[in-house]
Amino acid sequence: ILQELRDATDVDHNLDFLAIGGEGRGALRPEGSRPRLFISYRRDDSAAMAGRIYDWLRAHFGRESVFMDIDMIPAGEDFRQCLSTALTNCEVLLALIGTKWVEETEEGLRRLDSSKDFVRTEIETALAREIPVIPILLGNAVMPAEEDLPPTLRALAYRNAVHVDHGRDFYGHMDRLIRSIGRLLSATS
Repeated sequence: ILQELRDATDVDHNLDFLAIGGEGRGALRPEGSRPRLFISYRRDDSAAMAGRIYDWLRAHFGRESVFMDIDMIPAGEDFRQCLSTALTNCEVLLALIGTKWVEETEEGLRRLDSSKDFVRTEIETALAREIPVIPILLGNAVMPAEEDLPPTLRALAYRNAVHVDHGRDFYGHMDRLIRSIGRLLSATS
């Protein structure tokens, strides 16, 4: 699998089935089924890495299995409703945390402290619904401490994180992440 992904220059947009479970083995789901993975990220902090991770996850789990706002929300649709539906149906939320994730500000205030912050709402929703949340630390990012998070997000500080670097370790890090996700999906099937 890892070598196939390394060799791929583009995601196969004609996948008919989604392989579930570790190493691409397991039950098959027809394409068009609901996204099982939800990527939560800040565009200003991690858009490039989010796109790269998204491509790898789609190549492994299937194009319809991964929700990321850019590709999965149709033009003209109410994105709030699309996000809500995707969160309701997902089985794992991937919280991409870059070096500026906690301190990202808007109008002088930390975005995480705003109840209108979509990243905060996405993670709060997953935690409240007991959907597994995997923090993905990008580059030199560190796991936020409990005291750095709003009360509704403090449980995130105790989720075991996966590190994904953009350099030459990217392939190994993604392989580890894919195996972790596969185990979680197998447990929820």
